[in-house]
Amino acid sequence: MKSIEEQLNEYKERADSVSRESGEAVQAFALELIGEIERLVVENKRLRKALAQSADRRYESTKLRDALRE
Repeated sequence: MKSIEEQLNEYKERADSVSRESGEAVQAFALELIGEIERLVVENKRLRKALAQSADRRYESTKLRDALRE
């Protein structure tokens, strides 16, 4: 399975080839979609990082709570 970045690069290449064959409206639409994908990739990375940090904090608080109970 391709990564998001690989798919994004493939979409960019396809948009370039389509833009040569069709009008500016199609090219603008393709570029708009690519921009949205890029924004979602950045947001996805941010959310994954936040989720990982949240999981780390839960582990630490559980570890601290267990230590305090002893």
